[in-house]
Amino acid sequence: MTIGVLERNRAVLHRASRVVRAAANLAWVAADDEPSALRGKLAPAARLVVCDGADAELVLAWSGVPDARVAAWSHQPHALLALAERDDRLVSLIGWPSFQSMPRAWEIALATRMILSPWSETTELRDVFAGSPVAAELRPRDQRDRERSLAELGALVERTGAANRVVARITEVAHELIMNATYDAPIDARGEPRYRHDRRARVTLDDHEVPVVELATDGMLVAVRVTDRFGRLPCCR
Repeated sequence: MTIGVLERNRAVLHRASRVVRAAANLAWVAADDEPSALRGKLAPAARLVVCDGADAELVLAWSGVPDARVAAWSHQPHALLALAERDDRLVSLIGWPSFQSMPRAWEIALATRMILSPWSETTELRDVFAGSPVAAELRPRDQRDRERSLAELGALVERTGAANRVVARITEVAHELIMNATYDAPIDARGEPRYRHDRRARVTLDDHEVPVVELATDGMLVAVRVTDRFGRLPCCR
């Protein structure tokens, strides 16, 4: 793997690795509390290692991953400045407030995105939060597309680290939203629903009728959004 997280505290390791994975658009991330075990999981072309500041010098000394960039968190990040001055691979120092159970999620996410995408333009205001980077954008047109989209959404939610029951619930909600956008939303030239009369019919949508299905996560929350162009939900008065 090309992205790794090293943290001796296993609770922090699991939470932080979810944030890194989300910020990397759900790329595979190696996570371990043992340096040698993590080193064995990383490819020679490793791009990023995120770790506790106490292990930063050890990570920088690893051979075989010469191009990996390092982001480190610490309760006293100023102590890492001397190390950063000596080794320009240490590119991000993340403060960890002693009153919090882990480093701030938005700082981990921002460091991850900036290191993996150095060509990005200026930092947006939303980037200083954990954010909701889009991990999938799907456009189901027919029955096969809908089944494939739901399978992909379920697999991605599972990869975020969600429990099986959460995966099932999110997939169920996504299914209902997609069905609404497919059968209830589209209208004809007279403003009449085209497909609402039979939800069991195999419908193939026209280009302008295809909904957009998005999955986003910041490592702590998972969001699913289904958008259609018709906007026919009645308003409550």
